[in-house]
Amino acid sequence: AAGTPVLVAERIGWPGERRIVTTLGTLAETVTQAAVASPALFVVGAPAAAAMTSADEAAGNGAWGKGAIAS
Repeated sequence: AAGTPVLVAERIGWPGERRIVTTLGTLAETVTQAAVASPALFVVGAPAAAAMTSADEAAGNGAWGKGAIAS
């Protein structure tokens, strides 16, 4: 479904690591706008939703929304 959550983790463990949260429906647009580079890992579905919730709780804010980027 288009609303399925997706977590894009770019350059994990490297300088410049980023995590981008989006949905399947906006994945192509988000990845293009964010200029995601290799290596990148895409996590789709329930694990992505859990990661989004955990990151939001750890940050103590509501920064994790569609297209949100964390470094």
